Amino acid sequence: MGLIINGYFNLTARQLIIQKWIPFEALAEPDEPTENTKKTLVTAQAKEKASSSTPGFNLNRRL
Repeated sequence: MGLIINGYFNLTARQLIIQKWIPFEALAEPDEPTENTKKTLVTAQAKEKASSSTPGFNLNRRL
């Protein structure tokens, strides 16, 4: 057909308006996190746990 990308988008948008439906199945990405996201979550949880278990200074406490 020889369409450039801009022509394809224009054609698709016009057909969407005329036919009031998308000529293909619209799919969503899966909700499962990627390996990188899983590692980042584990690291963040470990840092949070380490900082909450470390004794801190209470400057408001009187001796």
